[in-house]
Amino acid sequence: ISVQDAYYECNWYEMPLDCKKCLLICMIRGQVMLYITAGKFYIFSLNSFTDVSVLM
Repeated sequence: ISVQDAYYECNWYEMPLDCKKCLLICMIRGQVMLYITAGKFYIFSLNSFTDVSVLM
């Protein structure tokens, strides 16, 4: 189950309007992958970090 699905599965329709707006922002932010690049050459992500950690 993805983060967006988990947010959608909660009882969002019973929440106050401000909580619904926060939930919507969280769902939108969850769609964008966060990463750090090294000079726009290499993408540092959680997957690449764990790959390097396993090699050491």
